[in-house]
Amino acid sequence: MKDELELLLKIYGPTKPKDFGNQGLFSGSENFPNLEKTVFVNLKAIEVMRGDVESYGGNLVIVDSISNRIQKGRLPANLSSTILEYYCSVNKIGYIPLYKDLNIANSDGKKTSWSYDGHFNELGTQIFAESMYRWLQGKGVGRPFNN
Repeated sequence: MKDELELLLKIYGPTKPKDFGNQGLFSGSENFPNLEKTVFVNLKAIEVMRGDVESYGGNLVIVDSISNRIQKGRLPANLSSTILEYYCSVNKIGYIPLYKDLNIANSDGKKTSWSYDGHFNELGTQIFAESMYRWLQGKGVGRPFNN
């Protein structure tokens, strides 16, 4: 955990010591904006998408694979997934934790994405389809999506 925190501070932390006093520890750096602002902007985009989808009579469903992509460390990925899942629950937005199924396959030594671009390979696509199908079965046809 200590190594993870040090990595997070190196990636997301302020680049100048004076930033600690002026902006706080999570003020971001040149390459990464403030984490709170990033989360807010993303959740606001989801809110706008939800309104658009509902205006056409549909229900927004978020498929989350964030915690499967740990390029900047597991802690920020897990934090992002936790925030997203809670937001969807509170706002009655469909939520599929795809990362759980992907992580199980990966922990069994199976590759779920192409090494050259990170997109799902055949297995990743199959896991995505099965996760979506299971989620839809649990919701029933024609019922509103209320998590």
